[in-house]
Amino acid sequence: MFIRCCFSSQGENCLFCSSSQQRNQWQWGCFNGETVLHRACKRNQVETLLQILALPGIDVNVKDHVGWTPLHEACNHGSHACVKALLRHHPAPQLKGQVGGVSPLHDALLCGHTDIAKTLLRHAGSDLLLQKDHHGRTPLDLVSSATLRQELKQSALMGDTAMEHLGSEVRDLPFLEACSCLLKCLLLTYQLERPQVQDVPLSLGLKLARALKKHSAQRVTAGWADTQSVRLVEDMETVLGVEECLAQLVPAVTECQGAHTRLLIILLEEMKEHRAALLTNTHAL
Repeated sequence: MFIRCCFSSQGENCLFCSSSQQRNQWQWGCFNGETVLHRACKRNQVETLLQILALPGIDVNVKDHVGWTPLHEACNHGSHACVKALLRHHPAPQLKGQVGGVSPLHDALLCGHTDIAKTLLRHAGSDLLLQKDHHGRTPLDLVSSATLRQELKQSALMGDTAMEHLGSEVRDLPFLEACSCLLKCLLLTYQLERPQVQDVPLSLGLKLARALKKHSAQRVTAGWADTQSVRLVEDMETVLGVEECLAQLVPAVTECQGAHTRLLIILLEEMKEHRAALLTNTHAL
Protein backbone atom coordinates (compact mmCIF):
# COMPACT_ATOMS: atom_id res chain seq x y z
CA MET A 1 0.00 0.00 0.00
CA PHE A 2 1.30 3.46 -0.88
CA ILE A 3 1.89 5.95 1.93
CA ARG A 4 2.31 9.70 1.52
CA CYS A 5 3.36 11.79 4.47
CA CYS A 6 2.81 15.51 4.81
CA PHE A 7 5.24 17.98 6.29
CA SER A 8 2.89 20.81 7.09
CA SER A 9 2.82 22.67 10.35
CA GLN A 10 -0.21 20.50 11.05
CA GLY A 11 1.82 17.34 10.50
CA GLU A 12 0.86 15.92 13.86
CA ASN A 13 -2.71 15.66 12.52
CA CYS A 14 -1.72 14.08 9.20
CA LEU A 15 -3.98 11.19 8.22
CA PHE A 16 -0.94 9.07 7.31
CA CYS A 17 1.62 9.98 10.02
CA SER A 18 1.66 8.85 13.61
CA SER A 19 5.00 10.24 14.72
CA SER A 20 7.65 12.79 13.81
CA GLN A 21 10.10 9.91 13.42
CA GLN A 22 8.00 8.42 10.60
CA ARG A 23 7.85 11.80 8.89
CA ASN A 24 11.61 12.25 9.12
CA GLN A 25 12.24 8.77 7.71
CA TRP A 26 9.96 9.45 4.76
CA GLN A 27 11.49 12.89 4.21
CA TRP A 28 14.94 11.33 4.05
CA GLY A 29 13.76 8.76 1.52
CA CYS A 30 12.34 11.50 -0.73
CA PHE A 31 15.78 13.10 -1.12
CA ASN A 32 16.64 10.38 -3.60
CA GLY A 33 16.10 11.87 -7.03
CA GLU A 34 14.64 15.21 -6.01
CA THR A 35 15.81 18.30 -7.88
CA VAL A 36 16.46 21.90 -6.87
CA LEU A 37 12.91 22.63 -8.04
CA HIS A 38 11.55 20.11 -5.53
CA ARG A 39 13.62 21.57 -2.69
CA ALA A 40 12.63 25.16 -3.52
CA CYS A 41 8.95 24.16 -3.47
CA LYS A 42 9.30 22.29 -0.17
CA ARG A 43 10.87 25.38 1.43
CA ASN A 44 8.61 27.95 -0.29
CA GLN A 45 11.65 29.63 -1.84
CA VAL A 46 9.68 31.33 -4.59
CA GLU A 47 12.49 33.57 -5.86
CA THR A 48 14.76 30.56 -6.29
CA LEU A 49 11.92 28.74 -8.03
CA LEU A 50 11.35 31.63 -10.47
CA GLN A 51 15.06 31.83 -11.28
CA ILE A 52 15.15 28.11 -12.11
CA LEU A 53 11.94 28.23 -14.19
CA ALA A 54 13.44 31.06 -16.25
CA LEU A 55 16.26 28.78 -17.43
CA PRO A 56 15.83 27.15 -20.87
CA GLY A 57 14.87 23.49 -20.99
CA ILE A 58 13.53 23.29 -17.43
CA ASP A 59 10.86 20.61 -16.95
CA VAL A 60 8.25 21.96 -14.55
CA ASN A 61 6.85 18.42 -14.18
CA VAL A 62 10.14 16.70 -13.35
CA LYS A 63 9.64 13.75 -10.98
CA ASP A 64 11.79 12.46 -8.14
CA HIS A 65 12.41 8.73 -7.86
CA VAL A 66 9.09 8.24 -6.09
CA GLY A 67 7.17 10.18 -8.73
CA TRP A 68 6.47 13.46 -6.90
CA THR A 69 6.55 16.66 -8.98
CA PRO A 70 7.47 20.14 -7.67
CA LEU A 71 3.74 20.99 -7.59
CA HIS A 72 3.07 17.97 -5.38
CA GLU A 73 5.78 19.13 -2.97
CA ALA A 74 4.51 22.70 -2.89
CA CYS A 75 0.97 21.50 -2.14
CA ASN A 76 2.20 19.03 0.47
CA HIS A 77 4.35 21.57 2.32
CA GLY A 78 1.94 24.51 2.16
CA SER A 79 4.16 26.57 -0.16
CA HIS A 80 1.38 28.77 -1.50
CA ALA A 81 3.63 31.30 -3.22
CA CYS A 82 5.37 28.50 -5.10
CA VAL A 83 2.04 26.98 -6.14
CA LYS A 84 0.98 30.32 -7.64
CA ALA A 85 4.32 30.68 -9.44
CA LEU A 86 4.04 27.17 -10.90
CA LEU A 87 0.48 27.80 -12.12
CA ARG A 88 1.63 30.97 -13.92
CA HIS A 89 4.39 29.07 -15.70
CA HIS A 90 4.12 28.01 -19.34
CA PRO A 91 3.92 25.16 -20.05
CA ALA A 92 1.67 24.63 -17.07
CA PRO A 93 2.32 21.96 -14.46
CA GLN A 94 0.25 18.78 -14.52
CA LEU A 95 -2.56 19.22 -12.00
CA LYS A 96 -4.04 15.77 -12.55
CA GLY A 97 -0.88 13.73 -12.08
CA GLN A 98 -1.20 11.17 -9.29
CA VAL A 99 1.29 9.19 -7.25
CA GLY A 100 -0.28 6.29 -5.42
CA GLY A 101 -3.64 7.91 -6.10
CA VAL A 102 -2.59 11.24 -4.58
CA SER A 103 -3.11 14.28 -6.81
CA PRO A 104 -1.81 17.76 -5.90
CA LEU A 105 -5.34 18.68 -4.75
CA HIS A 106 -5.59 15.56 -2.59
CA ASP A 107 -2.15 16.38 -1.19
CA ALA A 108 -3.13 19.92 -0.24
CA LEU A 109 -6.35 18.84 1.48
CA LEU A 110 -4.77 15.90 3.30
CA CYS A 111 -2.28 18.32 4.83
CA GLY A 112 -4.84 20.99 5.68
CA HIS A 113 -3.73 23.58 3.10
CA THR A 114 -7.20 24.71 2.07
CA ASP A 115 -5.97 28.02 0.65
CA ILE A 116 -3.83 26.11 -1.85
CA ALA A 117 -6.75 23.79 -2.65
CA LYS A 118 -8.92 26.81 -3.52
CA THR A 119 -6.16 28.25 -5.71
CA LEU A 120 -5.88 24.99 -7.66
CA LEU A 121 -9.66 24.87 -8.18
CA ARG A 122 -9.86 28.51 -9.27
CA HIS A 123 -7.16 27.70 -11.80
CA ALA A 124 -8.43 24.39 -13.21
CA GLY A 125 -12.12 24.18 -12.31
CA SER A 126 -14.44 21.34 -11.35
CA ASP A 127 -12.57 18.58 -13.20
CA LEU A 128 -10.14 18.38 -10.30
CA LEU A 129 -12.99 17.45 -7.96
CA LEU A 130 -13.74 14.33 -10.02
CA GLN A 131 -10.38 12.68 -9.38
CA LYS A 132 -10.33 9.68 -7.06
CA ASP A 133 -7.49 8.24 -5.03
CA HIS A 134 -6.79 4.53 -4.68
CA HIS A 135 -9.49 4.30 -2.01
CA GLY A 136 -12.08 5.81 -4.35
CA ARG A 137 -12.16 9.13 -2.48
CA THR A 138 -12.66 12.41 -4.29
CA PRO A 139 -11.06 15.59 -2.86
CA LEU A 140 -14.40 16.58 -1.30
CA ASP A 141 -14.54 13.23 0.49
CA LEU A 142 -11.46 14.32 2.43
CA VAL A 143 -13.25 17.38 3.84
CA SER A 144 -15.48 16.99 6.90
CA SER A 145 -16.66 20.61 7.09
CA ALA A 146 -19.80 21.35 5.06
CA THR A 147 -18.82 25.01 4.93
CA LEU A 148 -15.38 24.21 3.53
CA ARG A 149 -16.87 21.83 0.96
CA GLN A 150 -19.15 24.62 -0.23
CA GLU A 151 -16.20 27.04 -0.44
CA LEU A 152 -14.23 24.53 -2.51
CA LYS A 153 -17.18 24.03 -4.87
CA GLN A 154 -17.48 27.79 -5.25
CA SER A 155 -13.78 28.04 -6.10
CA ALA A 156 -14.25 25.30 -8.69
CA LEU A 157 -17.16 27.18 -10.27
CA MET A 158 -14.99 30.30 -10.48
CA GLY A 159 -12.39 28.20 -12.26
CA ASP A 160 -14.99 26.84 -14.68
CA THR A 161 -16.13 30.36 -15.53
CA ALA A 162 -12.59 31.56 -16.09
CA MET A 163 -11.80 28.59 -18.33
CA GLU A 164 -14.91 29.17 -20.44
CA HIS A 165 -13.58 32.59 -21.41
CA LEU A 166 -9.99 31.40 -21.74
CA GLY A 167 -8.89 30.32 -25.18
CA SER A 168 -12.29 30.69 -26.81
CA GLU A 169 -10.71 32.36 -29.83
CA VAL A 170 -7.32 32.71 -31.49
CA ARG A 171 -6.13 36.28 -31.04
CA ASP A 172 -2.95 35.98 -33.11
CA LEU A 173 -3.34 33.35 -35.83
CA PRO A 174 -0.02 34.10 -37.60
CA PHE A 175 1.87 33.61 -34.33
CA LEU A 176 0.00 30.37 -33.54
CA GLU A 177 0.65 29.07 -37.05
CA ALA A 178 4.35 29.93 -36.82
CA CYS A 179 4.68 28.12 -33.48
CA SER A 180 2.71 25.12 -34.77
CA CYS A 181 4.89 24.95 -37.88
CA LEU A 182 8.05 24.93 -35.77
CA LEU A 183 6.74 22.26 -33.39
CA LYS A 184 5.42 20.17 -36.28
CA CYS A 185 8.80 20.26 -38.06
CA LEU A 186 10.65 19.41 -34.86
CA LEU A 187 8.33 16.47 -34.18
CA LEU A 188 8.55 15.11 -37.73
CA THR A 189 12.34 15.45 -37.80
CA TYR A 190 12.57 13.78 -34.42
CA GLN A 191 10.44 10.87 -35.60
CA LEU A 192 12.58 10.39 -38.70
CA GLU A 193 15.96 10.56 -37.00
CA ARG A 194 15.39 8.76 -33.72
CA PRO A 195 14.51 5.08 -33.05
CA GLN A 196 10.78 4.94 -32.48
CA VAL A 197 8.72 3.56 -29.63
CA GLN A 198 6.76 1.71 -32.32
CA ASP A 199 9.94 -0.23 -33.22
CA VAL A 200 10.26 -1.74 -29.75
CA PRO A 201 9.30 -5.45 -29.58
CA LEU A 202 5.76 -5.80 -28.18
CA SER A 203 6.78 -7.76 -25.07
CA LEU A 204 9.46 -5.21 -24.16
CA GLY A 205 7.13 -2.31 -24.92
CA LEU A 206 4.49 -3.68 -22.55
CA LYS A 207 7.02 -4.15 -19.77
CA LEU A 208 8.27 -0.59 -20.20
CA ALA A 209 4.71 0.78 -20.28
CA ARG A 210 3.91 -1.01 -17.01
CA ALA A 211 7.09 0.33 -15.40
CA LEU A 212 6.44 3.90 -16.57
CA LYS A 213 2.92 3.86 -15.15
CA LYS A 214 4.48 3.47 -11.69
CA HIS A 215 7.87 5.19 -11.98
CA SER A 216 9.59 7.99 -13.87
CA ALA A 217 11.86 7.26 -16.84
CA GLN A 218 14.75 8.48 -14.71
CA ARG A 219 14.11 5.77 -12.14
CA VAL A 220 13.40 3.04 -14.70
CA THR A 221 16.71 3.69 -16.47
CA ALA A 222 18.83 4.24 -13.35
CA GLY A 223 22.17 2.53 -13.91
CA TRP A 224 21.66 1.97 -17.64
CA ALA A 225 24.81 2.53 -19.71
CA ASP A 226 23.18 2.42 -23.16
CA THR A 227 22.20 6.04 -23.92
CA GLN A 228 20.08 4.99 -26.89
CA SER A 229 17.96 2.74 -24.68
CA VAL A 230 17.61 5.51 -22.10
CA ARG A 231 16.36 7.91 -24.78
CA LEU A 232 13.92 5.30 -26.04
CA VAL A 233 12.39 4.99 -22.56
CA GLU A 234 12.17 8.78 -22.37
CA ASP A 235 10.36 8.71 -25.72
CA MET A 236 7.86 6.20 -24.37
CA GLU A 237 7.27 8.35 -21.28
CA THR A 238 6.48 11.25 -23.64
CA VAL A 239 4.03 9.09 -25.61
CA LEU A 240 2.29 7.98 -22.42
CA GLY A 241 1.92 11.61 -21.32
CA VAL A 242 0.57 13.00 -24.60
CA GLU A 243 -3.11 12.59 -23.62
CA GLU A 244 -2.69 14.97 -20.69
CA CYS A 245 -0.85 17.38 -22.99
CA LEU A 246 -3.76 17.39 -25.42
CA ALA A 247 -6.23 17.82 -22.57
CA GLN A 248 -4.50 21.07 -21.57
CA LEU A 249 -4.93 22.63 -25.02
CA VAL A 250 -7.73 25.18 -25.19
CA PRO A 251 -10.50 24.72 -27.81
CA ALA A 252 -9.20 27.69 -29.78
CA VAL A 253 -6.08 25.66 -30.54
CA THR A 254 -7.58 22.19 -31.01
CA GLU A 255 -10.32 23.53 -33.27
CA CYS A 256 -8.11 25.95 -35.21
CA GLN A 257 -8.28 25.37 -38.96
CA GLY A 258 -4.84 26.79 -39.68
CA ALA A 259 -2.90 24.29 -41.81
CA HIS A 260 0.13 23.98 -39.52
CA THR A 261 -1.88 23.89 -36.31
CA ARG A 262 -4.26 21.29 -37.73
CA LEU A 263 -1.38 19.01 -38.75
CA LEU A 264 0.28 19.39 -35.36
CA ILE A 265 -2.94 18.33 -33.61
CA ILE A 266 -3.21 15.32 -35.95
CA LEU A 267 0.33 14.25 -35.07
CA LEU A 268 -0.44 14.54 -31.36
CA GLU A 269 -3.68 12.59 -31.80
CA GLU A 270 -1.72 9.80 -33.50
CA MET A 271 0.63 9.68 -30.51
CA LYS A 272 -2.42 9.53 -28.24
CA GLU A 273 -3.77 6.54 -30.20
CA HIS A 274 -0.43 4.77 -29.87
CA ARG A 275 -0.51 5.43 -26.12
CA ALA A 276 -4.00 3.91 -25.91
CA ALA A 277 -2.83 0.83 -27.80
CA LEU A 278 0.10 0.39 -25.45
CA LEU A 279 -2.05 0.65 -22.35
CA THR A 280 -4.74 -1.65 -23.77
CA ASN A 281 -2.16 -4.36 -24.39
CA THR A 282 -0.71 -3.76 -20.93
CA HIS A 283 -4.09 -4.20 -19.23
CA ALA A 284 -4.72 -7.35 -21.24
CA LEU A 285 -1.71 -9.10 -19.70
